[in-house]
Amino acid sequence: MCNLASALVEEHAAVNESVLCYPAMFVFGDSLSDTGNGALTGNLLFKRTTNRPYGETVPGQPSGRFSDGLLLVDFLARQIGLPLPKPYLDRSADFRTGVNYAVSGSTAQDVEYLRSMLITPLTKYSLDSQINWHISLRTSKSSQRTPSANGYTNGIYVLEIGGNDYIAALGSLKKYSPAYITEELIPLVIAKIQSSTEALYTIGARNFLYVGITPLGCASSLLAMFPSGVKDNNGCLQDLNLLSYNHGLSLLNLIRQLRSTYKDANFVFFDYYGSYKHIIDNNLSFGKGLVL
Repeated sequence: MCNLASALVEEHAAVNESVLCYPAMFVFGDSLSDTGNGALTGNLLFKRTTNRPYGETVPGQPSGRFSDGLLLVDFLARQIGLPLPKPYLDRSADFRTGVNYAVSGSTAQDVEYLRSMLITPLTKYSLDSQINWHISLRTSKSSQRTPSANGYTNGIYVLEIGGNDYIAALGSLKKYSPAYITEELIPLVIAKIQSSTEALYTIGARNFLYVGITPLGCASSLLAMFPSGVKDNNGCLQDLNLLSYNHGLSLLNLIRQLRSTYKDANFVFFDYYGSYKHIIDNNLSFGKGLVL
């Protein structure tokens, strides 16, 4: 059996070009992983990904991604020898090598729960919605253009979620503080990721990759929302970056717990925060000065 740790370097992962061992990839997440579902929901906020400048670099035309090119999950698929992941809501797609369930704006927490806290998500599709889509497909009788039993069991399951819970809370009517979010909301997000993992494990998933969130304090929308916040040397908001870092720590602790509990499965952490922060901190090494 292919070991996930051989494709991704232990806890702080880097992709290894030589490993081509996963028959399918299943993606759960938000706009950082969405390859078209957001636009296909009909949400006007996300329909703009069907227009330029989205996709103008790769593939040269709009492709439903919030990017001018490819996303992390696209690069991962390429590295492990799979086609780019197809969005679940594209019912004409060939899903034999996996499915992308990610929807732009998705939260880990249930939408109704967030609304009870006066937090308004951008979409009604939460992580639970995506897990239910997968269970529905997994248990359907159709075998045409869907993954094989081997694909479901030995495929790689990517979970990238949580950032929208925090962004929506920061911009809510109550204007929840980073400290409150860290103490109260992060544990709820991590618990939802855990229950989703266990639901997938129950129906056969064994290879899991967890992607942390980016440094929220460096996001232009949040910099505009909090113009007077304390900033670091790069101009990023310190308290929001600490929030992002603490999410990563909590997620890594969950992964260690899962490894201890489910000995026959593989759990790996991709440190999105650390990777992103490294580029920002060393931006001149990548050919351009930093502009936030």
